[in-house]
Amino acid sequence: MIVGNKSDQVDKRKVTFDEGYEMAKAFKLEFTEVSALSADNIGKAFELLAKRVIHRLNTTPQPVSNHLPQRL
Repeated sequence: MIVGNKSDQVDKRKVTFDEGYEMAKAFKLEFTEVSALSADNIGKAFELLAKRVIHRLNTTPQPVSNHLPQRL
């Protein structure tokens, strides 16, 4: 996931929305822009990240441990 920050400060922008979107697309990632100052899209960014983590956990085989818990 690529998150562009300072979406509220267009004049200070180093990367355009289209550049960020195209980079994310090239790496097959989600893209969103946020503003920490105004809190725009902060919730959306965390929601996208959480969905990606949950999806990965549900689709990636988890290693099986052959070790039994040790007594303290």
